[in-house]
Formats: sequence, C-alpha cells, structure tokens
Amino acid sequence: MERKMHFINRLMKKEDAEALLMNNRIAALAVNGDEGKPYVVPVHYIYDKGSLYFHSAKYGYKIDALAKDNRVCLTIVGENRVINEKFTAAFESVVIEGHAEFVEDPEERQYLAKEMISRWTKGFDEAGQAMIDRTIDRTAFIRICIDSMTGKEYRG
Repeated sequence: MERKMHFINRLMKKEDAEALLMNNRIAALAVNGDEGKPYVVPVHYIYDKGSLYFHSAKYGYKIDALAKDNRVCLTIVGENRVINEKFTAAFESVVIEGHAEFVEDPEERQYLAKEMISRWTKGFDEAGQAMIDRTIDRTAFIRICIDSMTGKEYRG
C-alpha cells in the first residue's frame, strides 16, 4: 500500500535524496526479526549504482532475519538541528523500502570491499587491501534493492 506524505511540500527531489545517500554512511536497517518482531540495527553502507550495500559477519541475528525474510526498511538522517524559537527542527532524511540480496559473485564482492575501504578510509588502500584479503571469505555483502525511496526535508 502506497502512503502519501502529509506535508507534501517537504518532499525532497530524487537527486537531493541520492546526494544525501552519497554523503552519508550510516543507516538504520529494520528487518523482520524473530516472531515478526521488528529489529533495527545501524549499518555502514555505500550507495552505488542505484543500490545500497553493507557488509557484515556471515552469521548473527541480522543475517538470520534477512535469510528468513528479505524485506527491509532503512532510514538515513542527514542534517538536523533544533530551531528553538519555532519549537521545531530543520532536518533531511531518506526512507527506503526494499529487499536484501546476498552478494555471492567473487568479483562483485571484491569490488564492494574496495569501494568501502576507498570511501570510508581514504589513504589506507594498501592496508585495506591486506585486510580484505584476510577477511573477505568470512564477510557477507548485502545489496539493498530499492523498491521505493522517499526523501523529506524542512529547512525552517
């Protein structure tokens, strides 16, 4: 079911939402946990080629939940500040609904690992590659295929 935004004038342009995704790196990932209970966990991500990607150990609650039900929701919060005199806040955020896929292709996994090192730890490419070589076999890479994306902003 599609829902309409209450304050439609706060709808963010798609290119601005994508810019927010490119300029941030932490998302709150919501999955369907045990007995249908929601489980939300922060993940470091990259936005690349129209999808979000994150890495994880190959085991754990999040991985078990995704294996059972690949539907997800993510929230990424950009700039936010309280406007005291107006009793409100200025903010920008993006909410994504989608589904998760485990990335199994060795070349794509290597590409994602290098992109994550390059974007998160600039200047550590050589040491990062050594770490990738040591850990890639025990690392899960998850692609979030975006089914819907809504950006919202209020500047005050």
